[in-house]
Amino acid sequence: MVNKKTCELLTILINSPMQKFKYDDLAHQLSVSTRSIRNYMQDVIAFLGEHELTHLVQVTSKGISFTGSSKDGSLIASRLIDRDFYLYKLSFEERVCIITLKLLLSDKACTLSSLEKEFNASRVTLMKDMEQVRLLLRRHQIEVHASTSQGYRLIAAEKDRRELITRIAFHSADSFLLYGGQINIYDFFISESCFKDAFFQSAAGILKNAEDYFGASVSDARFEEILFTLKLAVSRVKSGFPLPQEVAEEESARRLSTYKIAQFICNRVSGEAMFSFPESETAWLAHKLYECHFYSNKNIEDNSCMQTHLVLINFLDRIGRELSIPLAGDVQLINQLSNHLKDMKKAHNNGMTLRNEFRDQIVAEYSAYYPLVQKNCGALEAHFGYRFSDDEIAYILLYLAVSAARYFDEDTVPKVIVVCHSGIGTANFLVEQLKTYFNLRILASTSSHKLLDTARALDFDLIISTIVLPEMESGWIKVSPMLDDNDTLSLQRILLKIKKEKRKKLLTQIKDKETRETESEGHLRKLQEVFPDLWDLEEVFPEKNILLDAECSNWREGIKLAAGPLLSGGSITEQYIRAIEASVVANGAYFVFYPGIALAHAGPGDGVNRFEISLARLNSPVCFGHKTNDPVRYILCFGSTTNPEDANVVLKLMNRISTEGFLDELDQYGDKALFYRQILGI
Repeated sequence: MVNKKTCELLTILINSPMQKFKYDDLAHQLSVSTRSIRNYMQDVIAFLGEHELTHLVQVTSKGISFTGSSKDGSLIASRLIDRDFYLYKLSFEERVCIITLKLLLSDKACTLSSLEKEFNASRVTLMKDMEQVRLLLRRHQIEVHASTSQGYRLIAAEKDRRELITRIAFHSADSFLLYGGQINIYDFFISESCFKDAFFQSAAGILKNAEDYFGASVSDARFEEILFTLKLAVSRVKSGFPLPQEVAEEESARRLSTYKIAQFICNRVSGEAMFSFPESETAWLAHKLYECHFYSNKNIEDNSCMQTHLVLINFLDRIGRELSIPLAGDVQLINQLSNHLKDMKKAHNNGMTLRNEFRDQIVAEYSAYYPLVQKNCGALEAHFGYRFSDDEIAYILLYLAVSAARYFDEDTVPKVIVVCHSGIGTANFLVEQLKTYFNLRILASTSSHKLLDTARALDFDLIISTIVLPEMESGWIKVSPMLDDNDTLSLQRILLKIKKEKRKKLLTQIKDKETRETESEGHLRKLQEVFPDLWDLEEVFPEKNILLDAECSNWREGIKLAAGPLLSGGSITEQYIRAIEASVVANGAYFVFYPGIALAHAGPGDGVNRFEISLARLNSPVCFGHKTNDPVRYILCFGSTTNPEDANVVLKLMNRISTEGFLDELDQYGDKALFYRQILGI
């Protein structure tokens, strides 16, 4: 019998073959005492002995190590959980969840006698388990009907059953045994119970086709969750438990861009599984795809997503200003970090703790960024409703570091001179080899007798030569024209060192105030390159929709002023203005996304006739109640629609206006036409 902690210990060992672990180190990793580790090791040795695998683990005075191959590791994993499922000794919590899953998956009653045989547990133990099952189900508004003659049976809607099945399978704390992939005992149980047909082997292929076809970028964990969701839907429909028709009639699902992806998937499922997939399943799958970010990262889906976007842009802008890096203009960063933050929130809501085993290494490597993230993440924490752990902050830090590296990459690419004495053909061959395998900029390819003159004329970082260069004291490396393995490794090390030194130098430079002011013009040019279609706004943001130096006494009047042109033009109704005011009261001033600027908006169903943008510059700023970005002088307003491209137009305009120094420029214009031309950049 192997319990959960023993499995975790064994997993650590087989994931690090030949590495020696001390008892104290293992105790720290598993958050137990050293004595417990010694007890677990006895169980490990006993378990391996049963399967004649004892030779794969070595215990000496220097520590414990796994001496087997990856194939041996797979063999051990297969022994831990095999078709005779209950060879694995379930903990109390796991037994409760498995019983709950049995009830959720069946419309028939489950008796204590059947559970006794299946779990090899006493009747008294199972009666105690059932009390916990009742409590678990009650927390999700599902009742258990108990009968002395028939047993236990659930009374629940199909949608509620599936939600809880998925929650248990993927969001139960400590439900994973990690080796080579993720072995989830709940997923294993459901797969053995429901996913035995040949079709389920092809379900992953259908999802991969959808991912490629729609340009989605999905993490492994989210892909596995969607795969489980799809297989569960097929299993339930084939067993006679489809979702009711009213789910298909939900307008919210049809508004999501994931609805088309769900249709794509369901059509292929119907073809391969040889049965008709109901419309209700398409609607449900669309919601699940959206929850798991199974869509292209280019779009903003809804008002909630916009709110997260605004808070995140504000957060990135604050850090970016201190570093003089336009983080808030990095669309890839915004999309990826937004999805990660949503996953963090989802895990938190499900009682899971995210661990970051590289936390200390990340913090040490990016020590200049870490205090800035700590200082500014309060707005993110307020938005998501909980305090981030140090591990979670380290994850956020990693996203910012990658974005900064992208920004600096152009300036940190090593510049090299190639020297070859064997002739132009060999030199060209080496140059092509270097271009293929390394990210570097080749300034010149020259012979050794011309090297000194070439080196004096160029600003280079490294000389790559096929011969020894006695005249050069440093800054060169000798390689074979064929670039053997040793050459490749040596070049990788030295080029990485050059990039780090160049990046460190740039970080030092941008801390200087004069350098930052010079950089800001470059930032604006970069934003213009990233958002080339920003200046195509005349149709949705005409000059007549601008009010300059309007008078108002509070934020409510400011919203009415900014929304006035949209109301008079028929883009919105009075209901929309009331909805914006109600949103501020209910959600706070989240849309004051930048010092001095608010983006007033409500939901698409709150009185919008068409998408249009307006702007008001107030004569006297007003306060919305934002902790750091009040008072507000500029109020943008737009009518929300369900078209993601409309939201992206707004985001591009926001990035334009919030560029450092841009508001100061706008303040100088009293003429509306000149003001408008400045915003459009024409």
